[in-house]
Amino acid sequence: MQRRILFLALLFLVLFSPEALAATQVRLFGYDQKRGAVVVYLSKALPWRTLRLSQRDRFVVDLPKSVYLGSTSQLSAIPGTNVASVRIGQFEPDTVRIVLDLKSPNTFPVELETVSKDLVRVVIRTGGQMAQSGTKNDEKEVKVPSPPATFNIEQVELRGDEVIVHSKEKLAASVNRFNTPPRVVIDFEKAGLLPAMRNKTLRGGKNIRSVRLLEENERAKLVIELAHRDAKVDVSAGTTVWRATISRSKPVGESGLFLRRQGKGWQMVLKADDEVSFKIGRLSGNDRLYLDVTGGSFNLPRDSVYVDNGIIARVRVGTQDEKTTRLVMDLDQPVKHTVKLASDRRSILIGISPDAFEEKVTVDPGHGGRDQGARGRFLKEKDVNLQVALRVQRLMEQSGINVQLTRSKDVEVMLRPRVGMGDNNDSDVFVSIHANSFSNPGVRGIETYYYNPTSLPLAKAVHSHLVRTLKRPDRGVHRNNFVVVKYNKMPACLVEIGYLSNSEDEALLASKVYQEKAASAITAGVKDFLRDRGPRQ
Repeated sequence: MQRRILFLALLFLVLFSPEALAATQVRLFGYDQKRGAVVVYLSKALPWRTLRLSQRDRFVVDLPKSVYLGSTSQLSAIPGTNVASVRIGQFEPDTVRIVLDLKSPNTFPVELETVSKDLVRVVIRTGGQMAQSGTKNDEKEVKVPSPPATFNIEQVELRGDEVIVHSKEKLAASVNRFNTPPRVVIDFEKAGLLPAMRNKTLRGGKNIRSVRLLEENERAKLVIELAHRDAKVDVSAGTTVWRATISRSKPVGESGLFLRRQGKGWQMVLKADDEVSFKIGRLSGNDRLYLDVTGGSFNLPRDSVYVDNGIIARVRVGTQDEKTTRLVMDLDQPVKHTVKLASDRRSILIGISPDAFEEKVTVDPGHGGRDQGARGRFLKEKDVNLQVALRVQRLMEQSGINVQLTRSKDVEVMLRPRVGMGDNNDSDVFVSIHANSFSNPGVRGIETYYYNPTSLPLAKAVHSHLVRTLKRPDRGVHRNNFVVVKYNKMPACLVEIGYLSNSEDEALLASKVYQEKAASAITAGVKDFLRDRGPRQ
């Protein structure tokens, strides 16, 4: 039992950051049956005060400058002792109180023991010889008048990010903020909850994860779990209504659209007042870029911004739906673009530069429609191929590469027309994506195929990234006369990103994480090849 208590206490020490250590942390509370003692674990040593309340037959231990972070608040009667029950709680904002309810008046020895450099424990020996009446370590006997009658909190509401407490009279509250985990603890003096409200949890809004309603030591307590560490807490108290509003601080600077010179091109910065996500792509004709932004709000013009800088003609602003803002950039010439989300997730940075030789790639998701390709225990090859191809398209377009898919949904496309699509698009590269199968279920790993010698550098570049990123067995780069690599006029390769006949590979191929890694590796290999090859003449 003692080892288990020590293990849990040490675990709590790891979970809490330095911000929470300003006060001594009371982390674990329980009864050590072997030692016959109530044991309380602390983050560091402190002086304690003991009180014997003769009016109610209680023995009290106060721990000043401390905060209770445990989950247990009460122990039942301890057999073979004079203790009817034991309670622990936050008596004052900076004082933890341990109360032993007794069957008859008594005091107990209290000791402080060092467990390690960062862990001590207070031991209240209830099962041994009782201490004689008197004082020890500032111990004294006091008579406490009966507490005033509590009044009930009538209702607690959670409206979005606002906690509203309704009461019969004005509430006095203390507010304590913790960073790990981010939470606010509110104690209402001399207030009680209706029985139906006790131990109830309310689910939160955008900035509040939950609100727990508790009642401890003749006071009501609200524990507000925050969604963000930088959340701001505003409190207001009326005669019968008490409110706590949780919000997030605004970013430094104004939100909006900003354009600045960057090398031979331009950088467009979109700043929002909250976290956003985005999708970028090209519209038909390849002379327009679009950016769909979800979340946040912006200070943007209602219609168009005319730029006319030789690269961007204008930026048009509109809405896709209630949550999505769309920006369309009309271009004066072929461009390359890059895009990234700032670390605060509130700014999107788009780099746009001239591209006299716009790079084009045809991505071929193998099989489709009635042609299912290889079959695993629960996967069809055609589905895996398409999912990876769509991810490749997204990643390449974010890097400014013009991508064409031979199919974007579950349809059957014959082999020669797939080759023709690449030729008609005047693509620089053709990549066909497949998953393998073999009669021996133990075979697994990555293979890449090419036919024409001019395609070998592409096959090697893509294969190298796949093996390094996916960390699967390297089954080599091989020459083969597959239609989609043999009859292509451009450098072309066919990749096998795993074996559906192997249970381990099939489980990975079903994983979105693995699919994303495969797409990232294919994209990186193609970019390496295009960079090393240089511009087309």
